[in-house]
Amino acid sequence: KTNLNLVDDCRSLFNSMRTVYQIEPTSKHYASFISVLGYWGLLQEALETINNMPFQPSALVWRVLLDGCRLHKNELIGKWAAQNILALEPKDPSTFILVSNLYSASGRWDRSEMVREDMREKGFCKHPAQSWIVCEKKINTFYPRDGSHPQEKDIHRGLEIMILECLKIGYEPDT
Repeated sequence: KTNLNLVDDCRSLFNSMRTVYQIEPTSKHYASFISVLGYWGLLQEALETINNMPFQPSALVWRVLLDGCRLHKNELIGKWAAQNILALEPKDPSTFILVSNLYSASGRWDRSEMVREDMREKGFCKHPAQSWIVCEKKINTFYPRDGSHPQEKDIHRGLEIMILECLKIGYEPDT
C-alpha cells in the first residue's frame, strides 16, 4: 500500500471511533493520529487534519507535528507549528528546545544556537529529563549526569556492558 492508502485507512479507522464505538475523539486522540502521520513523513496530511479538527488544536497536537517536522527536517511546517505552540503557551521552554532540535537535525547549527540563546535571554531553562526504574518493588529515580544514586558506579558498569553487547550485534548509535 502507498502512504496515502495508509492515511485513508487510518482516517477510516479514526472515524470509526465515532460511528462504531460512539467515542468522540479528544485532543489526545488527534495528537496520536498526527504523531503517526508525522512519523510517516505525511506532514501536509497532518497539517490538513489539524486544520479540520472540530475544535482548536491543543499545544500537544502542535508539538507532535513539530516533532514530525524535526524527524523529516521540514522547517517550513515546523516553524508554523512552533508559532502555534507559542501562541498557546508562550512561556514553555520545551517549544524552544523542539525548534532548536529541528534546526540541529537540518544541520543548521547556527540557527539552533540562536534559538537556545533567545531562550536564555528570556530566562527559560530546560528542565532535565527524569528516568526511573522499579527494582525489588522500589522506585529508583535519576537524572542525566546525576551522581547521587548509591549504586551509580555499578549502574554505569552495567550500562557499559550493555552498550558493548549492543555494538557487537550491530547497533549503530544515531548521534
